[in-house]
Amino acid sequence: MKYKFITIILLLVIFPINCFASDKTLTRTKDNLLVPDRVEVTPENTESILKTPAVNSEEKLYDFADIYTDKEEKELYEAIDNYIDNSNIELIIVTTKDLKGFSTQDYTINFHNYNMFKNDALTFLIYVGEEKPKLYIDPCGGRDSRVLKIYTDDRINGIFKYIYPDLKEKRYFEGTNKYINTMERFYKLSDSSYYLNKKGEIVKRIPWIELIILGIGLTVVAIILFVYKLTPKTKGLFNYDENINESTMMVKLNSDEAVQSVSNEKINL
Repeated sequence: MKYKFITIILLLVIFPINCFASDKTLTRTKDNLLVPDRVEVTPENTESILKTPAVNSEEKLYDFADIYTDKEEKELYEAIDNYIDNSNIELIIVTTKDLKGFSTQDYTINFHNYNMFKNDALTFLIYVGEEKPKLYIDPCGGRDSRVLKIYTDDRINGIFKYIYPDLKEKRYFEGTNKYINTMERFYKLSDSSYYLNKKGEIVKRIPWIELIILGIGLTVVAIILFVYKLTPKTKGLFNYDENINESTMMVKLNSDEAVQSVSNEKINL
């Protein structure tokens, strides 16, 4: 028994088990579809559930296409685990050469929905079954979830443009690592005006439209004030500023002006 235990230890040292990514799936049956309780099973979605790979939701990195080395899987897994600890959002990465008859969008959404992941999640699919890779990112969350507020369509499109050149050139680890890093950087931002440029830099968007409208408004106000200053002012019957007796605080009337003004009025009895 002692020697058997030593042999097992030696085998593990010589041939270590890779536990950082998985290519294993569980078996779904019509009697046991292995879906979360939140999924309502109907005759319409049963076939889709059966075709969707069932996985252990604790693993997070599912390299069905075998595009990462063991070392790369370890680094990616640690980065994913760190992100999840800081955000409490599931970060799921799937690579495959077989979409099971689904579109990239349906495969990604089904993979999250039909496995035991949290509702708040980011599922990233890398499909390498054709000459050029296809990508899809599904941000999922409830009505008040930070996922949908942080990872907007604009930001996701920026991420695609940033990482796609690496994935196209089969630098899968580099592209995936950039993806995880960018998701983490966005999570730490509270200002929604930041976006990702083509260089992978997160920069603040300048509100050009608002600035232009504000500039036009200020210009109009300035023109109105300028015209108002140039327009001759009509002198009134009395200039109260000049006719106040400071000692009595009574208005002094110029009797000649008052009489003349009254005589010019037509009085109807």
